[in-house]
Amino acid sequence: MISRGKSPCSFAALASIAALLEHSYDVLYDDAVVAQYVQVGLLCVSYFCGGLAGAYRLAKLRRGQPATGGNAAATIWPVCPRRTVW
Repeated sequence: MISRGKSPCSFAALASIAALLEHSYDVLYDDAVVAQYVQVGLLCVSYFCGGLAGAYRLAKLRRGQPATGGNAAATIWPVCPRRTVW
């Protein structure tokens, strides 16, 4: 989702437009219910949440900060106890 030169929010906008157009087509030509626009709207909101999270991680990477939390090992292996190497 993160690519060079393109904003993740623009991908979210394209996905939202496609989802809304698909549901509009279903309402006009098939037997879809108009009340399901709420579900499609929530799906579009989730697209933008993912896009904003991607934009935030991309901004952190451009600043030279790790995209994970503070300790990368703790985020990769959160349940592994520390062991001594023999």
